[in-house]
Amino acid sequence: EVRVNYAKLKKTSGENSAALKVLGQDSTENAFKEILSLLLDGPENSEITIQMIAAKHERERIQKTFGFEAAGGDDSILADRFARRLLRLTQWQVDGGMQDASIVNRFRA
Repeated sequence: EVRVNYAKLKKTSGENSAALKVLGQDSTENAFKEILSLLLDGPENSEITIQMIAAKHERERIQKTFGFEAAGGDDSILADRFARRLLRLTQWQVDGGMQDASIVNRFRA
């Protein structure tokens, strides 16, 4: 993916914040907060709902980034893309020394 390679270039050049922005840090944080809120409300059916939330945010990111809607598609594929991006962002934040309370919360969830 071009965006990932561009973000890697930014990270390598020491521009960690720019790298995180390229990868959609803001939308990922919003989705994670929504998921965390769901988990705090109660765990029943949370796995299916978490997948739906992740897929929804991934669709929104695709729309915002590329200007078109993700046609139909399988929520599990979109949720998997979201999860890989969240893990990559988390790793980069830890590697870059930018960890904060949100990083700890991600691992607790």
